[in-house]
Parts: sequence; structure tokens; C-alpha cells
Amino acid sequence: MLVQSVSITDDRRAEAEAWHTRSPNLSVDEVMEAPQLLFGSVTEMIEQLQARRERYGFSYVTVFEAELEKFAPIISELSGQ
Repeated sequence: MLVQSVSITDDRRAEAEAWHTRSPNLSVDEVMEAPQLLFGSVTEMIEQLQARRERYGFSYVTVFEAELEKFAPIISELSGQ
């Protein structure tokens, strides 16, 4: 799975609302559930990835190089799971 955006934030909904303004064809709730977007704290993003693995079977995750530094703490926490 290619994650196109990683956003570490304390307010997932506000970040999804910002994305919604760029993609108005999706509701805010749909943006929050989009598998290619990660919003939230590191813990929330780990939970999102684990839920997506269960729901969709995604076990390999790729991010764009520009997102790698933000994704590093998630890799560290998920390592070996």
C-alpha cells in the first residue's frame, strides 16, 4: 500500500477537514478512512495501519521520500509486528 500523506497531529478531524477542502468529492469521514492517508498521533496511525491490515490485508506499506521522516517513528513501533 502506498501512503501518500503522513500527518502527525493531535486533531485528526481538523487534518481530514483540510484534506476535504482539496478533495471535496469525499466526505470528511471518507477522508479519515482513506487507506492512502494517515492522520493523527503516532499511536493513532499505528492503530489505523493495523486496522487496514485486518480489513484490506495490507502488510507492506510504502511512503514517498518526503514523508519518510514523519513515518520513521511508526516504522520503529511496528517493527516485528
